[in-house]
Amino acid sequence: MNQEKEPKKKKEENKVSSIYLKLQRVQSEIKELIRTEENKAQRYFFFNELQVLKHLKPLLDKNKLLILASDDESKEFKQEKVDKFYLVQYWKRMEIINAELPEEKVSFSFVAIGQNNDPAKAKGSAETYALKYFLSKLFLIPVKDEMDPDYSPREDYVPKEQVQNKTASQKTTTSDQAQELMNFFFKKRGDSREIQTNFMKEVDKLMPKYGIVGETVPANLRGRVGSLKDEDYQSL
Repeated sequence: MNQEKEPKKKKEENKVSSIYLKLQRVQSEIKELIRTEENKAQRYFFFNELQVLKHLKPLLDKNKLLILASDDESKEFKQEKVDKFYLVQYWKRMEIINAELPEEKVSFSFVAIGQNNDPAKAKGSAETYALKYFLSKLFLIPVKDEMDPDYSPREDYVPKEQVQNKTASQKTTTSDQAQELMNFFFKKRGDSREIQTNFMKEVDKLMPKYGIVGETVPANLRGRVGSLKDEDYQSL
């Protein structure tokens, strides 16, 4: 009896998919996100964490994948007060585990940046922001308007005289370019608050072309540089 059951048991174990195959399945089956949430003050649409999780959780459950997120305490936690706001920058750690074979896992670290007049809320907003974008990029979730990395200005806010046909020279800033500017802002210019302020004022000058109003601050800087056309990116 035992000799008959053993081959069947091994055959069932061999049916368990590897974690990489499961991740590939999620990436291939995930549906697109649509920016439906509106920030009326700064006039743009965005997608929220709930939208990402609604798309992702059924596929994680289907493929028996577990996600664990935590703060990466091996890296520095930075907090500074800029005017009346607290700016925090720290690292998150994420593990994705094959629940059928718990020894199979992949790990990632990524930065979280947030701002608020309450330091606890600044950290919370940084975590929410970082997690939703990391998950959307990791699982290659398509975003309908394709204006990476953060948001798309509403076309009806752009003055008609400024509407132009899109050409190759007017391509939108890529995610890598936006990240390059952010790294430059926080690292190379991080020692001088005056230089940071002047840099954000330069971004402010470009925003009316995109129908965006309001002051540029560290919390919305990434989204704003991400909306720039290539020629404006180069000018910075």
